[in-house]
Amino acid sequence: MRALSLWLALVSLPVLAKGTVLLDAPKPIKPALEKALGSKVTIKGVSLSATPGAGEVKAACLETKASALVTARLAGGVYTVQVLNGADGDLLSSFKLKAPPGKRPVKSIPKGDATQLLQAVGKGKVPSAEPEEKPAPKGEPEEKPVAKVEPKPKVEPKPEPEEEEEAPKPKTKTKRNEPPPKAEVVEAPVEPSDEVSGDKPVALRAGVGLRMFSRRLFFVDNIFAQLSKYRLGLGPAIALDAEWFPGAHFTRGWGANFGLATSFDMAVGISSVAADGTRYGTSALRFRLGALARIPVGPMELRPTLGLGLQTFAIAAGASGAAKPTVPDVRYTNLRIGLGTRTKVIGPLSVLAGFAYDAPLAVGEIRTAYFPRLSVGGLDAHLGAAVGFGPVEVKLLGDYNRYWYSLKPEVGDKYVAGGALDDGFGIMLTVGFVL
Repeated sequence: MRALSLWLALVSLPVLAKGTVLLDAPKPIKPALEKALGSKVTIKGVSLSATPGAGEVKAACLETKASALVTARLAGGVYTVQVLNGADGDLLSSFKLKAPPGKRPVKSIPKGDATQLLQAVGKGKVPSAEPEEKPAPKGEPEEKPVAKVEPKPKVEPKPEPEEEEEAPKPKTKTKRNEPPPKAEVVEAPVEPSDEVSGDKPVALRAGVGLRMFSRRLFFVDNIFAQLSKYRLGLGPAIALDAEWFPGAHFTRGWGANFGLATSFDMAVGISSVAADGTRYGTSALRFRLGALARIPVGPMELRPTLGLGLQTFAIAAGASGAAKPTVPDVRYTNLRIGLGTRTKVIGPLSVLAGFAYDAPLAVGEIRTAYFPRLSVGGLDAHLGAAVGFGPVEVKLLGDYNRYWYSLKPEVGDKYVAGGALDDGFGIMLTVGFVL
């Protein structure tokens, strides 16, 4: 047994030998590599190029008397760890390690990889300062090849040519003994500038919930009081919303930041009540679909959007056969262009804001049956917050929409009014998932 123990100690001697090792690794993985190397070696931090060549490795190791260089590089969410021989820059060992999401540190190096790392470091050698081709010593002039090649004795008494040949040798020796270029050696960890950082971009968000909304419509310069004012206090609607960035499934680059956004809400169980108590069936719907981009600016995302929107509000005839009041139905078909923001505030909390201009392409009955020459414009805005709980997101949003009219009546028109305003507020709570 004693002989077996002695044999094992001799076999593992290259691994356990105390020496100096250079470590060039980004901050998230550096502590784990230092822990894996442990007290078996003296570790010094160094910052070299992304792919150091043999000369650079040799120079760095010669400067610090190190036997090996350990590098770690992050690409595509995977760390590649290499051990390079200090004497010649040759690759001694290499393994890969999946990086944790975001900037989270690597907790530890797997046992098998740690053993491989120590064994490879033990094989490294400190580079020699002397060149491989050593000049002939000055004290041995009798071994010159000229004397051996020339068979004639006449050449032997002529020392001058031989001394002239030796003259340039000190210069060559001086050049060969010049110190190699010094590598920048630092004790503090330095991250490579090309390291991929940041969380994986969100590819899909979708939620469902409840929206409570109000609406009012009134006319300006309603000279003959032909048109009724309308107000809905508060009504419920089922709400859905989603956004999808297809490129985020495959890349973290700019291709991950272009996608689609949609939202839909439909009123349920609402009715309109006239001054005399008559109830009228009422329907309301809102739908949006458009292209969406996100532009990261620090903790904020700028979110330009361009798309189409549909918003309707209609009142039916009374249940008892009562005539429909003079409140025009509307059916806004809009070209919508807007800008939103999503800003991380603290932890999982984000603040959402945005506004858009709605250019109505069609407005429905208010034009076809009431004011055929009208012009109209619109806008909408929102403000709220979202909180993430792992893959679940809870969102609370307040919104406002407004349409303003110039009705442009002429003499002989059935209805006369100078303008109109159609607006409403809403508050929406949704629960959804994030991928």
